[in-house]
Amino acid sequence: MTNWTVSAYTDRFSIETPTGERIAHVDPYERGGYLVPLDHVRGVALRDLVRALRSEHACDKMMISRQREQWFDLDTASPDFALAPGEPRRFEVEFIFDQAADIADEDNDAEGRRLAALLTPLVQGNRGKVASVELHPNAYEPPWPYVIVLSLPLNGWTVQGVARLVENAIDLLQAIGAGKFSRSIGLQVLRANHPEALLGQHESIYLDVKQSHYNLDTAQGEIALSQAVARFANAEQGGLLVIGMRGKKIPGGEVVSKLTPVPVSRRDVRRYRLAIERRLFPLVDGLEVFTIDTSEDAKVLVLHIPPQAEELKPFLVHGAIVGDKIEGAFVSIVRRREEYSVPITAPAIHAMLAAGRALLRRGELPDSVQQNNHDPKGE
Repeated sequence: MTNWTVSAYTDRFSIETPTGERIAHVDPYERGGYLVPLDHVRGVALRDLVRALRSEHACDKMMISRQREQWFDLDTASPDFALAPGEPRRFEVEFIFDQAADIADEDNDAEGRRLAALLTPLVQGNRGKVASVELHPNAYEPPWPYVIVLSLPLNGWTVQGVARLVENAIDLLQAIGAGKFSRSIGLQVLRANHPEALLGQHESIYLDVKQSHYNLDTAQGEIALSQAVARFANAEQGGLLVIGMRGKKIPGGEVVSKLTPVPVSRRDVRRYRLAIERRLFPLVDGLEVFTIDTSEDAKVLVLHIPPQAEELKPFLVHGAIVGDKIEGAFVSIVRRREEYSVPITAPAIHAMLAAGRALLRRGELPDSVQQNNHDPKGE
């Protein structure tokens, strides 16, 4: 949405578009700022909005309501988040997260710091920072409302983009509280240095934990590590391999039961990468290997495998473990399903090879391959 003109006055906020003008009337002194429906301002650039808020006749806050435009009523609408000028070339977004957990009075500040730490990776990924997280001064009972303020750069942001960021932040905190993890949420939690947030979570299609290091001095250890990475690379959603956590079997699967930090040096991180590069083909696009400090001499090691392009699959491991023997001439192909590993079947491998040959020769798939690809029983 280009060529929008944003203006702010004492009693109204207006947006002039190529097709006309939309005006939101509000008494800024009664509410502490303008209140407008998100539908009115989705495409507005933050630099234009902040310029208008800083104008001579304007107040310093824009409150955004998600209430649909056709039902918007200034007398009944409430803000979902607020925008205001911040430091030079920055703006601030403020919203409330209702923490349903029972928190003792003396733990309120600690909870605020925990929420800030959980949000930091998400916000930093959007070139911002968490400015503050504080319990609302009028909070007297659960759910406890925490006022969260984020500081973000002006350039590149629209109001719609900020609305999505606020929604993602609230979803992240709610998912952590409810234990509804995904690969991306698990990654955010680990990057926030909160590996304990994974305790009690099920090992799944995206999460695998190991209590101790792979023995990378042996071919068996290299193959086992590479197979663990390949399982996620061949799956649809990628995954997280976390070393320094213990799993416990329960009816119906396995859960993360305990932190078991391990000694990790820079050399160890490099050895993991080199072992995977030696044994796994093709290279995993976007593979991350990073550590989380838990004490001075022990860490949690994380391998993040993003979802891989279908044309790169299947990922092959040089070598296979057959019984107690290492078969160096073999190639193993595995993928992840729930918390288990399953082999890619011979028909599926043949279909991939046949499809590649057909595309190279004729630019089309043979009927047999198309039928195999549509076989609901195929892998």
